[in-house]
Amino acid sequence: MEKVFRLGYDNVVIIGNDCLNLNRDLILEAKSQLDQGKIALGPSPNGGLYLIGLNEAHFDRKAFLTVEWETENVQQTFSKYVSFVNAESVNLDAFSDINSAYQFKNIIAALSFLHPLKAMFSFILKIKRVFNNVFIFSKNTKPNLSTQNKRGPPVINNF
Repeated sequence: MEKVFRLGYDNVVIIGNDCLNLNRDLILEAKSQLDQGKIALGPSPNGGLYLIGLNEAHFDRKAFLTVEWETENVQQTFSKYVSFVNAESVNLDAFSDINSAYQFKNIIAALSFLHPLKAMFSFILKIKRVFNNVFIFSKNTKPNLSTQNKRGPPVINNF
């Protein structure tokens, strides 16, 4: 986030790639809240955030790094961050993100029969049953087979 602000952007919206309900209207609502000087948050029921909209005036690197990323405490610790930077935050609609195979199966089950992703995801689950212990990694990534639930953006300290 700091790097993006250093590139000259005044507002940044971070979105998770594991929230199927994320849509254009939510992102535009986050932008609207940023335009009003507020922090926009997309809460998930498991304590994480699927969206964070922040303007540069409310960014404090040290405080941002104290948020307990990738835990069920993200919302709680981000609330402390909001207080620390003396800002007002607005919660967007709460939506589930996917942090486990169980959640993935439940979201697929909840999709409408006609939803275009339902067939694709159902197919993926069938393949998963056949190749249950096969993992594919690119040459540049380290395998992470942890079963720990992870929420929020990872902390990157190499700015």
